[in-house]
Amino acid sequence: AIITAYHQRGRDELVNRGLKDFGSEQLPFTHFSSNTAFYYLMVISFFLFEAFKRDMGSVVISTVWYATTFRRHYLDIAGKIIRTGRQIILKVTGAIRKALQLDLIWVRSVSAMPIVLVI
Repeated sequence: AIITAYHQRGRDELVNRGLKDFGSEQLPFTHFSSNTAFYYLMVISFFLFEAFKRDMGSVVISTVWYATTFRRHYLDIAGKIIRTGRQIILKVTGAIRKALQLDLIWVRSVSAMPIVLVI
């Protein structure tokens, strides 16, 4: 148990590293209130990103990925956004759809349990 605790000693800092990787280390504004709002929105966005990873967790999206890894795999893809009628369509090649398992991600995101706010 002592050795396990010793090996886990830096695990708490991984959240801080993930937050810095998700956003930035420097705040962009000169006023404190603007930086405060920016920081709070960054923390909320990071929480939503972590929740998405846990909800969609599969072989394709690992729960231990940092934001940069997720960005490189899922957001930096070649595609074409087409607007036709009342639909917006993202066209990607079959190889990308198959490699990223976009069909599985789509089914999991549509069938996710709704968030219920209890007051």
